[in-house]
Amino acid sequence: MFTPETKARGKRFTQVRLREGYSIEQVDAFVERCIIELARGPAAQLAPEDVQNVRFHAVRLQKGYDMGEVDAYLDYVTALLTELRGTQPS
Repeated sequence: MFTPETKARGKRFTQVRLREGYSIEQVDAFVERCIIELARGPAAQLAPEDVQNVRFHAVRLQKGYDMGEVDAYLDYVTALLTELRGTQPS
């Protein structure tokens, strides 16, 4: 059986350099926070709205994560948190 935390763990994002991407450090820190909170189950302190409202610095001409992949992952985490809470995202 997969828990929400195991579903979210292990995601790797494509690194980009010649086009705009999200700060690797900021994304990695937030993804780790998401995994920790999902492991807490219904007691998670991270709300779906927190994930929807997170913003990362955009980087150019240095390594960053593909923005579309990160955004899709955040949508997935939002859905997992919504499912855990039994609520609809706002």
